[in-house]
Amino acid sequence: RHGRALVVLGDSHAMNVYNLVAKANVDAFTVGVAKPGCRPQNSNADCHYLAFDAFAARHRDGIRVVLFNQSGSYFIEDTNGDLDTRQAFARDAPFILHQEGIDEAITYLTALDQIVPTVWLGPYVDARVDFRDLGYLRRGMHLSDTSLRHYRTLETELTRRAATERWPFAYVSLHNLFNLPREFLRVGSCITFRDTDHFSGCGEDLLAPVIRQAYEAGRLTPGAPLPR
Repeated sequence: RHGRALVVLGDSHAMNVYNLVAKANVDAFTVGVAKPGCRPQNSNADCHYLAFDAFAARHRDGIRVVLFNQSGSYFIEDTNGDLDTRQAFARDAPFILHQEGIDEAITYLTALDQIVPTVWLGPYVDARVDFRDLGYLRRGMHLSDTSLRHYRTLETELTRRAATERWPFAYVSLHNLFNLPREFLRVGSCITFRDTDHFSGCGEDLLAPVIRQAYEAGRLTPGAPLPR
């Protein structure tokens, strides 16, 4: 009835992306396949990747494109080698790339692209703030400077690899599309994140037009040029 599906695949960040795509109203048949904590590098029987791969292989004619997204904090280590920690985003924390996680995502997406057209929507910036810190609230609300710096460095590395390694799947930078300023955390009466790393409903509302514009420009489809 609605043609082939646009599928948003990934972890809890992909849930945000699904909401953004749905609110952008770019496709009449949009499906979300996402589960918190589930990424290609830690996929297991409790996650959805194996089942989705098998489903996609059986129904490849019913899927137009898969948009993959996952939290970028699992590509960033702290000094103990742990991922997605406060220490990794503390003030003046060094940027330490978790190369293995990126390699595993590339391996997975390369295989998936052999089944259905696949686009990796790169990580978006996390707020990385503690809303319980009243001192922070009094100092003014803004995105973490460390997070902004880390994600800028991470995006540079992902964009470089996409260009030099010629990944078979497409790579589109949400970081560059959104281009979130430090002040984005509060826009008018909207607090744009609901926790340290997920957009709020009104935050999604603010960014959905960006997704629609990118889609209409052909930047969310396989073979699209990298955003400048």
